[in-house]
Amino acid sequence: MALETSILKTIRAALGILPTITDFDPELIVAINSALMAVSQLGVGPEGGFLITGVDELWSQFVGEAENIEAIKSYILIKARLEFDPPGTSFLLASFERQLTELAWRLMVEVDPDLVPAE
Repeated sequence: MALETSILKTIRAALGILPTITDFDPELIVAINSALMAVSQLGVGPEGGFLITGVDELWSQFVGEAENIEAIKSYILIKARLEFDPPGTSFLLASFERQLTELAWRLMVEVDPDLVPAE
């Protein structure tokens, strides 16, 4: 997806919520902002953090010049989904948690390649 796409619209669509359904937006915004805080603590996004308030905040505003935007989107989507609509099975929950762990590691290495020990 383009960087000029709304963060809320992207997450809403990825969760299978039709664009015309905005009833869940307040809960989604909270979940997305929690995920944005988490990814900011990994060193991704603007210094000082980032919040969305609706559909006006774009991916480009959050990531700036970052190249691996899809990994950032995946992390935020999974994190938001776990808060907004957690899976019904422990197997799926464990899978999401493993994905988050891997994405967090990869994002941290992207921000600071020195985290990977030299061979």
